[in-house]
Amino acid sequence: MKALNEIFFLNLSKQKLREISLKFGSDIAFFFEDRASLVRGRGEIIENFPSFEPITALLVNPKILLSTKEVFRKFDVMLSLSKHDSSPNIESCFDKLSMTSMLKNFPNDLTKPAISILPIISKILIELKSSGARITKMSGSGASCFGIFSDEKSLDEAAKKFPGFFVKKVKILSHV
Repeated sequence: MKALNEIFFLNLSKQKLREISLKFGSDIAFFFEDRASLVRGRGEIIENFPSFEPITALLVNPKILLSTKEVFRKFDVMLSLSKHDSSPNIESCFDKLSMTSMLKNFPNDLTKPAISILPIISKILIELKSSGARITKMSGSGASCFGIFSDEKSLDEAAKKFPGFFVKKVKILSHV
């Protein structure tokens, strides 16, 4: 969408591109931000993180398709069966916590439903943790996961533990 906007000189604003993208999928609008953000709702509520030091992480994807629609359907079922939402209120401390604190202390609500559909996600998260990752999370609605490591050696060793998977060393940046 960005390329078409430029190629055809459409001059659509970032907000308009986000609105159009929601017609195609819930996890597209975020990519118009070009920075780390907190995404809620269907993907239409986006808050950019304050600046933070770059974070080195290992991204792991099992190369198995996981339907976002199915994950959200499972989430809705699980939510309707639970008595209440015990997740901490992330908005109340968004500006007060560091990026790593937020990643460590706030869950991805879609992890449990994604694991119920694709159990290998749990195995990836466990393997990352046992390989020395300080923080492990599933990214978005899955199936990609990441581990944040304190040292390059542990990260490089962990990368070897996922043969046949998509594995990439990445930097999480506060903004481009």
